[in-house]
Amino acid sequence: MRGRFVKILFLDTSSFFINIAIANGSVITHHQEKNDNKLSERIFLILKQVFQNADITPQMLDKIYVANGPGSFTGIRVGLSIAKTLAWDLKIPIQPLSTFVFYASSYSEDIIISLYDRDEKGYIGFYNKNLTKKEEEYTNIGDFLSKYQDVKHFDIEKAGEVEIDFFRLIKKFAKKEEAVHGIKANYLKPLSFKKIVGDNNE
Repeated sequence: MRGRFVKILFLDTSSFFINIAIANGSVITHHQEKNDNKLSERIFLILKQVFQNADITPQMLDKIYVANGPGSFTGIRVGLSIAKTLAWDLKIPIQPLSTFVFYASSYSEDIIISLYDRDEKGYIGFYNKNLTKKEEEYTNIGDFLSKYQDVKHFDIEKAGEVEIDFFRLIKKFAKKEEAVHGIKANYLKPLSFKKIVGDNNE
């Protein structure tokens, strides 16, 4: 790793909110905004602003954490493409993380994160207080929650601004990294043809 402080890019474009942050020692620049179907047009302008706010260039990065799903097919694809290209170009480590663990980092207790798809079905991530995955699946969310009524529940779609504990993620996953070409999206369910050709109305 280069420099006294490790410079890390966090990138999550997988669901209802874009979360991009840069950690450098004790300093974090965090940009969060609602996602939309113009993500691929706006993402590079957003990234440029984040790097400017952090007063670093992409070439100064030491590692990347990227959300690889579950979530929007288009959102996951955009985030992974950017992260993998940067990591390959800069020859730096990259670590994919579940979309859910970004949000779970804000809680010091067991937490169920939900992301609705259509009707009553959607994605569920159940994490313990140590950010260890207990369950992740595509299911009827109401039925799943009824089994764990005593566990705190967080719905990504209904969230406003969310405080993500990036330093907690660093501590938990500091020793993990994967080969760029081995990183794949975590869709949690089979893709329909409509998804593959680009349905932006998720």
